[in-house]
Amino acid sequence: MEAFTYRGDWYLPNDKGNSLSGELSFDAAKGSELELDGNFDRKFIGGLFNHKILLGKTSSGKDVTLYNCTQFHRSKKSNFNVQFIIVDGLFKEEEELKFNKVICNFNCLDEWLRISGFEINATEEGKVDLHYEQPESIMFTIDAKRKGAFHFGYSTPIINTVHEVIIKQEASLELDNSEELQPLKTTLADLTHFQHFLTLGCFSGVYPTSVQLFNYNFKDKDFPKSFKLYYKPRYLKILKPKKAHEFLFGYKDIDTSFEQIIQKWFELKEKIDPVTDLLLESFYNATFFNENRFLNLAQGLETFHRRFRNNFVKPKKEHNAMITEIIDRVGDNHKEWLEEKLNFSNEPSLHKRIEQIIHEVENSMTKKIIPDPGIFIKQVKNSRNYYTHYDKRLEKKALKGEDLFYLTEKLKILLTCAVLKEVGFNKQCESRVES
Repeated sequence: MEAFTYRGDWYLPNDKGNSLSGELSFDAAKGSELELDGNFDRKFIGGLFNHKILLGKTSSGKDVTLYNCTQFHRSKKSNFNVQFIIVDGLFKEEEELKFNKVICNFNCLDEWLRISGFEINATEEGKVDLHYEQPESIMFTIDAKRKGAFHFGYSTPIINTVHEVIIKQEASLELDNSEELQPLKTTLADLTHFQHFLTLGCFSGVYPTSVQLFNYNFKDKDFPKSFKLYYKPRYLKILKPKKAHEFLFGYKDIDTSFEQIIQKWFELKEKIDPVTDLLLESFYNATFFNENRFLNLAQGLETFHRRFRNNFVKPKKEHNAMITEIIDRVGDNHKEWLEEKLNFSNEPSLHKRIEQIIHEVENSMTKKIIPDPGIFIKQVKNSRNYYTHYDKRLEKKALKGEDLFYLTEKLKILLTCAVLKEVGFNKQCESRVES
């Protein structure tokens, strides 16, 4: 996702003859902007135009497709924000933006995998033997249509000076849907879903550092042609490389069950996404804390229980009969009001939801973090109710400042444990992670 600037000629997909010169700039932190020397709609005075697709040829001869272009300024020049840049290909219609495969590098993938092809032997005599052998790719199946792989690329030795030699290994993720073409939106949704899994493992924000797309209908000397994709990640924070002990879990902690876990992760995608969206906000905005982070995690825990556990206390038939009996004993002028009040009377309380999740994920780690579940649940309930409604009656019972921060961190760990257990982390996995 390195920043760049391209100068070139830009045009509407069906009007190449009326091109405009301009400059395209990209920065992963700021996004993409196209500035044109003029306007496509020369006769139109006032107003702004958005274009689903704009095409271009750079001064260096690269073909570029700009997707989702929103105009924000218009005068003698016109300026657009661009959501996606696809380099080395021209796609005239949104319908053409479909792909079979994506290959992506992430900022912490190498450290998470902890697989190296280097062997170094040093002797007391000052001799160092360095051997490198490219690790074999790790293949895995996601479902009947999709497969995945971890690949290990490397650079040949670079001798910058007489005292330094550089060889670099870099891991990449491949998601292959070769059976059929997928819209760009679906391809990126799959990639982001895997990114979220890595975020839980790294226990900190993860972002893509390079993305390549493949459409098998496009060939380059009989090989599938690749297209480079540039876009502004949802969150971007440059972090130092993590050490092994800083991960919640790495690939080697779950290597024997990884395929089953990642299959479950994708199988539950639609069901679990609302939960992980609330949970992962705390990883990507880790340097900023306020009451909203606490509320997001409390909502995430409640949403998890609502989606993955029984959302009723009594059997529905028994509860409906009880409600009917109660309503029948009330005067007609109060029935409608009472029915509305009893709409959610069969749902578990927040207390019961948290209590059940604590019991399910209990291990030596959670016992240390939450030594007294009763106090913890009461603190969560009182704080959630206060910061939701700001009821003065609850103000003294709600945690604040540093106490609220640590309560929030405990919630984050509890919800993370619940999510991991749901996708297949068993006691064997948990013990390896804890060690």
